[in-house]
Amino acid sequence: MFHMGWFLNYTVPGWGKDWSGEPARDWTSPDLYIELARAMERARFDYMMLEDGSFIPDAYQGTAEYYLAKAAHAPKHEPAILVPLLMQATRHLGVIMTIATPYYPPFAAARLMASLDHLSNGRAGINLVTAHNVRTAQNFGRDEHYEHDLRYEMADEWIDLVNQLWTSWQPDAVIADYESGIYADHAKVNAVNFEGRFYKSRGPLNTIPSPQGRPVVCQAGETHDEAVAKKKRIDATTVEDVLARISWTSGIDFSQFDLDAPLPTINTDAASSTTLGMLQGSDPTTTLREIAQRPVRLGSLEVSGTVDEVASVMDEAMQEVGGDGFLIAGQLSRRYISEVADGLAPVLRRRGLIRSEYTGATLRDNLREF
Repeated sequence: MFHMGWFLNYTVPGWGKDWSGEPARDWTSPDLYIELARAMERARFDYMMLEDGSFIPDAYQGTAEYYLAKAAHAPKHEPAILVPLLMQATRHLGVIMTIATPYYPPFAAARLMASLDHLSNGRAGINLVTAHNVRTAQNFGRDEHYEHDLRYEMADEWIDLVNQLWTSWQPDAVIADYESGIYADHAKVNAVNFEGRFYKSRGPLNTIPSPQGRPVVCQAGETHDEAVAKKKRIDATTVEDVLARISWTSGIDFSQFDLDAPLPTINTDAASSTTLGMLQGSDPTTTLREIAQRPVRLGSLEVSGTVDEVASVMDEAMQEVGGDGFLIAGQLSRRYISEVADGLAPVLRRRGLIRSEYTGATLRDNLREF
């Protein structure tokens, strides 16, 4: 069996796309996301992961015009506000929120996540990113972003401190004894006194130990013809769409380059791996237009077809390359949610590929089930 997750952008869903409903209205209401969470629990998914970003892109042509006109990567709302609503609407589904470590104080993050773990009876998770754009840095008071490798050194120290804060209360520190009148044993609540290269905190955390000890930490029905047609529609993006996306990823304005000339060497301190992935396979004579006209890659596994065909490909891929499961990242519409939760998931379940019922009490338990 394999695990299933859903990758969610808290932004305007499917602007101008098929079956997107009323995205300008729906995305500011929690109803669509609550429906999604309940559908994912009905499908026995392990978790939902909420992506985040703290800037409005303006790399393409040096302006935010394209990104705001297309609702591409902006605007976004704060996911921490949505998480408790999703937890309240479900009983088993894990909810994982994204935090950019350079711009979120370790104490605040540790306290927030421990509180969310209590609120959900042990279903909270945190997805750590180091942020990739200089505009994020500038929104948080820096002129430049931290250098790529330095960000990861900082993240290592960040999670070290957060873990120490999560364990600053011993598991049996809470006595809650009415006869003695003692709620917690102060001798089992310890200062951290952490002083590293980048972060410093006295501790202890002022929340009690969470149900999981610490939240889970992460590092990230149509016919066949109709499914293929949908894939072609997704592929039919314009050159401008692709250039804007690469500009957003790299922080470099790709509109400045000649479309019909070989692309110069690209170096970026932003999302360098993703940028290189979008440009990979290009020899020195490849033009930017040729790169922009390549079919859009939807992710690590491109699948289209009937639910039986999709289930077969997922099964074969898992047997061939291994892994723990799949993270679904698709258009957020009620139709697509239903296609996955009520179309694909039952087929996977009949084949014994995903769980029939939840057996664990916490997100970590369910992730460790198989």
